[in-house]
Amino acid sequence: MERKNRNSPTVQLQLPLRNRRFPHFLRLVLLFGVLALACDLSQFLPASPPPSPQAGEVTLIIESTPETILPSIEPTITLAVEESQHFQYLPLLSGGGATAEAKGLTSPPTPEPTQKPNGSSATPTVTPTVYATITPIPLSYLCIPLQTPQLGLVTKVIDGDTIRVLLDGKEEKVRYIGIDAPESTTTQEAFGKEATKRNAQLVRNQIVELYRDVSETDRYGRLLRYVVTNSVFVNLKLIEEGYAKAVTYPPDVACATIFQYAERTARELGKGLWVAATPSASPNCDPAYPDVCIPSPPPDLSCAEISFRNFRVLPPDPHGFDGDQDGLGCENQ
Repeated sequence: MERKNRNSPTVQLQLPLRNRRFPHFLRLVLLFGVLALACDLSQFLPASPPPSPQAGEVTLIIESTPETILPSIEPTITLAVEESQHFQYLPLLSGGGATAEAKGLTSPPTPEPTQKPNGSSATPTVTPTVYATITPIPLSYLCIPLQTPQLGLVTKVIDGDTIRVLLDGKEEKVRYIGIDAPESTTTQEAFGKEATKRNAQLVRNQIVELYRDVSETDRYGRLLRYVVTNSVFVNLKLIEEGYAKAVTYPPDVACATIFQYAERTARELGKGLWVAATPSASPNCDPAYPDVCIPSPPPDLSCAEISFRNFRVLPPDPHGFDGDQDGLGCENQ
């Protein structure tokens, strides 16, 4: 190589275009283009969601695993039918049933499954639509203590609030809790017979449900019970229609509030005994005996000298008719 003269001019060499280095990024672009043409890019695109079934359509769901299924094994086919329940609440009846129960379970005609795929022997599973009618518990029954009732047959109606019931082969006298119907020996004798007649219409020769409160019996050995028959709460029904008054004898007071409200309503509407003849309000009727007319002392009277029995007594009881202070005068005399 010849040494250049320092004083000689600089010479720049121009190389042809084919001898230059081709940029790397342009090579990558060309390579990617070739690969794009050779490969199917559709597999990298997201699959379109299947169309939603329209109303009234039935969906066939195919359950299978392509990687593991063998040619001799058929996929499982499940016929999916929408399930629904329609609840119809019936209106509350006056003194309706003591318990709520589901009634009238019915099924409409089973829908026909669609035709199975060729070569498939799988049986579609069909879920029918179920219709149920539910009767709610009437509010008037909520006061009755929760328990399994005794069931018995009424053999005799004694009066408006007492009956005889055959229980487990033994006849028992049953006194209705929380009510007091007029006695035939009082001045309301005529309506006492009406109360007995109405009680007989409700329970005579009927199967009754007997519910206790706290006490098992009263001092006379009578069973103390709330009585239900044919979806009627008999104790409450007699008060609502004015055939009996609401009375409270602790500790059996579970339904006292409802009974008192029913009595006030019957009184305001003038039902039953509230429009019947009542004792005249003369100055000689002592207020300690509000349901009968007994004169104030003197003279002092005994139970043997009056015809009234089992009547209400309020303090101070000037004649001493309520010796055991249970609120009733001349009992079992």
